[in-house]
Amino acid sequence: MGPNGAGKTTTLSILAGLLRASAGQVVVCGIDQATDSLAAKRIMGVLPDRLRTFDRLTGRQLLHYYGLLRGLSADVIEKRTADLARAFDLVDALSRVVSDYSAGMTKKIMLAGAMIHSPRVLVLDEPFESVDPVSSAVILDILRAYVAHGGTVILSSHGMDLVERVCSRVAIIVGGRRAGRGNRRRGSCRSDSGSALRRAFRRHRRGGGARVAAHILRLRLALMLGAFRGGRAVRTLLGFAAIVIATVAVCVAVLSLGNAPLAVARAVIVLGGAAILLGFLIGPILTGTVDQLDPRRFGVFGVDDRQMLWILALASLISIPSLALLAVGVCALVVVVELGTPWPIAAVALLLAVVASALAARVGMALSALLLPERRSRELTALFALAVVVVAFPVAVFLASLEWDGQVPIPVAAVTGVIALTPLAAIPGFAFAIAAGDVAGMWLGGIVAGVTLVALWMLWSWLVRRLLTSTERPVASRERSGLGWFALLPANAFGAIAARSLVYWLRDRRYIVNIIVVPIAGVLTVFPLVVAGVPLYIAALVPVPVMALFFGWLPHNDVAYDSTAFWTHVASGVRGLSDRFGRLIPVALVAIPVLAIAIPLSLALVESWYLLLPMIGVAASLFLSGLGLSSISSVVSPYAVSRPGDSPFQQPQRSASRGGFGPASAFLGTLIVSAPTLWLFVMTIIENGAYNPTTFWVGLGTGVAMLAIGALIGGRIYDRGGERLMEFVETA
Repeated sequence: MGPNGAGKTTTLSILAGLLRASAGQVVVCGIDQATDSLAAKRIMGVLPDRLRTFDRLTGRQLLHYYGLLRGLSADVIEKRTADLARAFDLVDALSRVVSDYSAGMTKKIMLAGAMIHSPRVLVLDEPFESVDPVSSAVILDILRAYVAHGGTVILSSHGMDLVERVCSRVAIIVGGRRAGRGNRRRGSCRSDSGSALRRAFRRHRRGGGARVAAHILRLRLALMLGAFRGGRAVRTLLGFAAIVIATVAVCVAVLSLGNAPLAVARAVIVLGGAAILLGFLIGPILTGTVDQLDPRRFGVFGVDDRQMLWILALASLISIPSLALLAVGVCALVVVVELGTPWPIAAVALLLAVVASALAARVGMALSALLLPERRSRELTALFALAVVVVAFPVAVFLASLEWDGQVPIPVAAVTGVIALTPLAAIPGFAFAIAAGDVAGMWLGGIVAGVTLVALWMLWSWLVRRLLTSTERPVASRERSGLGWFALLPANAFGAIAARSLVYWLRDRRYIVNIIVVPIAGVLTVFPLVVAGVPLYIAALVPVPVMALFFGWLPHNDVAYDSTAFWTHVASGVRGLSDRFGRLIPVALVAIPVLAIAIPLSLALVESWYLLLPMIGVAASLFLSGLGLSSISSVVSPYAVSRPGDSPFQQPQRSASRGGFGPASAFLGTLIVSAPTLWLFVMTIIENGAYNPTTFWVGLGTGVAMLAIGALIGGRIYDRGGERLMEFVETA
């Protein structure tokens, strides 16, 4: 206890390891904080008074974040979150963003976070301030139960009655010194705070039932037709109309190949067939479609496993995508026959292609059911979409930049020849090999096609057995899906920091402005260069390095952006390496797709695809080196920024001139370490591709090395200077 300004908050911050003591010693349950601060922090839970929390997270996400930082597993966190939410009457508020909470609710969710890891000591700064009487009584009951199970509570308060009723020992602080103390009964730190937060979790599965294998096909048809009825009938009809229009357009385009040269028709149909088979395989994973033919849904009916294989595979053909595929396949059959393939062989090839696509879809659905959440979150779908952009966009730009003129470009012909002998397109490749009289290609394509079908069937068989003998994952509820990125990333400190950073990068205007500005700044560099007389084919190569440089530089002040919520990391004893790498994930998820789009667009504009590898090397060197050096700069020389919720263009005054030293060092250091890669890139342009692989490997090696070194050094500085950084965010 003590008057305002007496030093209560400072004292508790020193006890919790948030601030450095100028003198004296702190011992927590026999652990000297000066010699083993991490061990001391692990057994403490902290509730600060004036410090922010990460209030752009939902209540559930915030508790999950606290738990992961404390080293708990996801299952344990889920159980304790439910228990604490009930205890603090926060069940209905868990799905809301913490910034929408009242002051009392915010206090309760932060106290729940302090208790989630069952600490031996709770350090609470003004825990009852701004809390209504009913909530105060609830908190007191929880704290009494905690102490009864062996915990120790150290708190500050202005309430004399409260202190007299609940505290066993009292110290009064005035002017930073202890002015008096009282002792009703001696408290102690016990070895175990009990297991009041632990609950058992069980899952059940029932089997048995009549055999209804004969009804599965009718059920599938009824489900497909039923989609056109109900509340989503209009939406379904519009989607169906779009699929019909697209199918008709593709069929017309395929039929027009009947008058095209054999090589052109082969390239289009082989590459298209490969894309279709790949789409049927990964489409369920990307879209998160609920599998109506999941074998586990029919396991209770007692259907024989061997019958289940072909019944479900056959039932999968009763779908709109399969019917669209069949229509396009018939058109391809017509083209192949016109180009010289006997129609019986073409018909068999079509049948095999449809079967392969159906099996691929079944395999994709089964893998999605086994490995991924039942209901796909928008975050996971976004990750898959980013992966598609990174891979598909450069390929699409490359193909669009080629000039066909009635002939297959040499790169496309080479790619077609390779893909025609892979499992993705061996079946259409086999049909075209017969039309071209390519005996070797016919035999090789036929063997690969046969092996592909057998492999798909064996994989489908294994997946069915695996699904029928495994417990079905509980359907994702609002509780589980409410975790967002936290449910996708690793359940450890690194994953927690990465998930929390992703939430802020997508919700905080200060981060969003940075994301928008960097690509615009990169593109705008072209115009002054062109005005100055620089040739367009040179100026068009500049935006990519500029974007990579600034994307790598973005996290140079990430600690300051946390504001006083940074106490969460310091109090939890998070390792510096986890903190450094976790903060880089959002930048990487934004920068890599942007660069994947910018690089092929630049090369298509200058028509110099031989620069693909060197350009990737330059981008990797600048981006990864920037991330590494920024990881050091942000803990060595942070500077004040606008607070969360303020305008991103409102910058506070900086009290120290060294605030600009760190950012400038990170920026210039990135250019210096990337200078060899940039020089090799220039020489590659001058020498017309002489240093292609060298530029790529030097750039990639430089970037990876600087990222690792920067994260290690930054993590080490963070481990040693967490309290110093805490002092900065409190005063800046």
